[in-house]
Amino acid sequence: MFDPPDALTFTLWTLILSTVVLLYRNSKRCYGFPLPPGPIPFPVIGNVLSAPTRTPWVTYAEWSRKYNSELVSFTVFGQVYIVVNSLRAAKEIFETRSAMYSSRPYMTMVDMIGWYFNLGLLPYGDAWRARRRLLHLRLAAGRAPSYFPLQMQKSAEVVRKLYDDPDEVLSHMRVAVTSLTMEIAYGHEVAPKDDPFVALAEEAVAAVSDAALPGAIVNAFPFQNKDSHPGADAERVAKDASGIIYVGGVGRIVILREKVSMSVLQERIKRHLQLSHLQVALSDADPGRDVQSIAICAGSGGSVLLGTDADVYWTGEMSHHEVLAAVAAGKNVVLCKHFL
Repeated sequence: MFDPPDALTFTLWTLILSTVVLLYRNSKRCYGFPLPPGPIPFPVIGNVLSAPTRTPWVTYAEWSRKYNSELVSFTVFGQVYIVVNSLRAAKEIFETRSAMYSSRPYMTMVDMIGWYFNLGLLPYGDAWRARRRLLHLRLAAGRAPSYFPLQMQKSAEVVRKLYDDPDEVLSHMRVAVTSLTMEIAYGHEVAPKDDPFVALAEEAVAAVSDAALPGAIVNAFPFQNKDSHPGADAERVAKDASGIIYVGGVGRIVILREKVSMSVLQERIKRHLQLSHLQVALSDADPGRDVQSIAICAGSGGSVLLGTDADVYWTGEMSHHEVLAAVAAGKNVVLCKHFL
């Protein structure tokens, strides 16, 4: 029998040696075809010391020029990354050969922050196809003309801003693009400056971008417990990022940056879904209170939402008794038929 300290030491050394052997074998894997050129990797750790963690596109462009190649490759703890550095190569690989190359790899850190609901991060599969069908309803080529008036409105606003303040060209263009996107996607009219929803979106995208970088250690060690991997602060980062928006199961919980009244929330939902009315039941405990957390489920979401810790339940429909149970538990309910 081992004493407890000896058993712990033996276990740790076994884990370390197993990890080193695994990584060494991965670093020596034989691929069917030679990889694109790139920086020479170190044994076991690969290019972890040179993998960019900030402005990666600058480093990738430098590598592309240095190795005179549209494609460059590097490794991080045995995982191979291939960077596409030209429009021609991108079209050839992701359009002409999309069935072979356009899926997405699994990234542990992205999963930890709860962002695998995002279509752009999902690998091909049933979940990807379901989300693709939903986006097609609003963003198919045939729907483009319906957005022309809004595009013309935003273009006119940019022209006026450029006339009033020509030195802020980039700022005006950034606000215009963001405003157009937010209004189409969420029905939200962006404030000229310091819009809280724009700030929230930028913070969320920045968190996901950091999590997806090849240099994120936890992505290279997906088998490790998130409390014990070498990048132990990954759990803290994940909690911070998932606090922006949490996703789980078939529903979603959105945490607003600031509280809003139920009347404001109802108007936003009606504007976004282009509805003239909603069915609303207010909390028995405090019907006039402002709300900040919203639990959302498409279709008939009563069985999914009941018991969820949120100020508002937003779904297509619920039974009479489900609504009574929700408002008795202090929740507000918003029903929009099957427009959600």
